[in-house]
Amino acid sequence: MEVPQVDLPLEVLAWTKVTEDILNIYKQSCRLQACIFAICTEGTMKVSINLLEYEVHPNDLITLLPGTIIQFREKAEKVSLCFPRNVSDISTC
Repeated sequence: MEVPQVDLPLEVLAWTKVTEDILNIYKQSCRLQACIFAICTEGTMKVSINLLEYEVHPNDLITLLPGTIIQFREKAEKVSLCFPRNVSDISTC
């Protein structure tokens, strides 16, 4: 199966309010070229990570390594994630 490659144009990416608008980019399966650490700050969503289904809840830590296949499947309510730059940023999520 050929999966689109997704790469982020920055070495470090830090956002505090990642909402459904951004997550909708990943409605189609994508293979990451970057490493992503994210914390769910609001809502519940279903995602596929390496073709396995997961349910993500508030305060869950999501770790995605390069080569990971991801897909945003559905949400139960408003969803928000935080991509902390480092450990000290976690308190601002």
